[in-house]
This record gives sequence, structure tokens and C-alpha cells, in this order.
Amino acid sequence: MKNFQFGEIRPHPSGKGTVGDFALHVQCPWRLVTTTQVLTGSADYYEPAVEGEDVNLDDHQSGNLSNGSACRRYFKPMMQKHAL
Repeated sequence: MKNFQFGEIRPHPSGKGTVGDFALHVQCPWRLVTTTQVLTGSADYYEPAVEGEDVNLDDHQSGNLSNGSACRRYFKPMMQKHAL
């Protein structure tokens, strides 16, 4: 399941991660697109962020975008560029 947070983003009360005013929980294959290209999708979660490296799904909070999956690597810059 993918969880998209919207609105004001703040630290989660547990101290782990962040939470927004609103959340969208998606439990099916998904894809974010513009009128000209696919930005990212659920299948990118299983692709390495750097070609030839292993997918490290445990390193999503380090801020190191070269680790983890292709989805995590491209999602943050994509959200900054295409602010919703």
C-alpha cells in the first residue's frame, strides 16, 4: 500500500516519520503522469535507485536519494517540481 500525505506535514506523534492533514491510501497498482510522461509508479518501488545496485527498502529515512528504490529516488524531486 502506498500512502500519500497532503496538507501541512508535521512529525508523527510517535516520533517516527511524518504525517499530513490528509492521507490517500492506495492499495492497487498506481502511476503518476503528466500530459507528456510517466513520472513514477508502483512498479518503481522494486527497481533500484541506481542501476546495478540492490534495492534497499530500509533506507528511506536517511535522505540519501541514491539508496532505496527508483520510486523513492524520483518521488521527492517530482513532488517539488509538480507541487500539488
